[in-house]
Amino acid sequence: MYYRTDTHWRQETLGETAAAIAAAMGASLPAEYETVDVSSAFRGVYAGQYALPVEPDALRYLTNGTIASLRVYNYETGAEIPVYDLTSPRGATDTKCSSAGRKHCSRSKTPTLKRTGSW
Repeated sequence: MYYRTDTHWRQETLGETAAAIAAAMGASLPAEYETVDVSSAFRGVYAGQYALPVEPDALRYLTNGTIASLRVYNYETGAEIPVYDLTSPRGATDTKCSSAGRKHCSRSKTPTLKRTGSW
């Protein structure tokens, strides 16, 4: 579930966990995602702490039409930005390629949320 060299969960392994959380909240998740390979040479926060050479992880993220339509409000700039920002200097090589991951204070905006129950 986790990267060998980092504290973050691998997105491509979270399907069952995300579905269980959504079901408990009375929501449903789309069944289809596209897996996007970002880097095959990802070395997370643990990589420099190993006493031996460590093979890098492959950094991937999941997306679909819903995720692509989401926007994160950046309180630092006052702008709405996409969930994934691969244009930043390190964006394509670290887990902070999600725009909210780099911001101290942000708000996610979900244009279409389908609930199957009440919250």
